[in-house]
Amino acid sequence: MNRENFDVRSFIARQPIDKELFRYEKSLYPANKLGISEKFGSVYTYILDWHKAKYSFLSDGIKKLVGYEEDFLETGLEGFFQVIHPEDHQPLQRIIAKWMEVLLGKSEVEFNRYTANFNFRIRKSNGAYVNLLQQPVYVSFDKLGNLIYEAGFLTDITRYKNDGNISLLILDPDQVPLLEYYPKEDFMPRIGSLRQKTFDLERISVSTENGWYRNFQKIIYDNIDNQMLDVDLICTELNISRSNLYRKITRVSESKPGSLIKIYRLIEALGLLSTQDYSVSEVAWKTGFKSHSYFSNCFREQFGCAPSQYRVQVK
Repeated sequence: MNRENFDVRSFIARQPIDKELFRYEKSLYPANKLGISEKFGSVYTYILDWHKAKYSFLSDGIKKLVGYEEDFLETGLEGFFQVIHPEDHQPLQRIIAKWMEVLLGKSEVEFNRYTANFNFRIRKSNGAYVNLLQQPVYVSFDKLGNLIYEAGFLTDITRYKNDGNISLLILDPDQVPLLEYYPKEDFMPRIGSLRQKTFDLERISVSTENGWYRNFQKIIYDNIDNQMLDVDLICTELNISRSNLYRKITRVSESKPGSLIKIYRLIEALGLLSTQDYSVSEVAWKTGFKSHSYFSNCFREQFGCAPSQYRVQVK
């Protein structure tokens, strides 16, 4: 998606739900270029003034969603952080730091060719929490390289993701995953290492010559709760011999096919544990492990902690 051919008027014209944005555009925001993002669900517009450390514009929709008064905008980022879930404060700051670190040194044009998505929980005026996905679609810098403005979208993703394991996803200009970061897992580097391994394989699967790996992944994902899923089943589905599958896998990974099945099961288990909706036994069953004890042993061996300990850390 081209992020360079839209000025602020183009951006505003695509936001019919934000009538106030038209008046705002005439008074405050400079005519910097803005990109347009694909939208889903309840999506709201924001403009963040980094010099003043405040959201200088929030669409009426987001104000109604959280239920705060108009002067909520005047509290600045410090006030905004007061209504962010307390367990998301430091992780969110680490996400922003990681985002800047990854794209450090890139020009404004280069920076805006990358896509960043991160989520956090915010407390509504009634005390309930809503999970928001923030997607910056354009940022501008001064001559010293400091951020001036950031514009983008906030999406209510509570119905899709209600856990507290917030994360950052960065896509490169070709929309290929570049980085996935879970700051609450910093205390367990082995989890980050395993996530990176599967993330690297995800990038590999995008290439044409490795399209077969997408099929390999899909078979695992489609059968993640199937205790009978094994290398033989995958070979049958791919119509390939075991030796041929092993040769293909060794070209892209140090892990054997059977180990990759277990790795994907464990990654799926991390997501289920984060939701707090299932017991450890239910998570074991939903990810295809034959027993609670076998799942717990595999989890501890891979990550160095029990599933219950992980759940406490990411709630």
